[in-house]
Amino acid sequence: MNKKNNKEAVILSLISAGIFYLKLIYLDNSIGAYIGDSIYMIFMLFLCWSSTSKD
Repeated sequence: MNKKNNKEAVILSLISAGIFYLKLIYLDNSIGAYIGDSIYMIFMLFLCWSSTSKD
């Protein structure tokens, strides 16, 4: 994967994660926020891991 495709994939996944995160918050404030935070943390860790492993 070159840098351009990687950047587009990251932007798309950020947008989809953001939409999913907002849906969870509005569905149920307490449980949704907890699950959303967990997913967001895992997602960010994965982004950091994938960006460092490709260099």
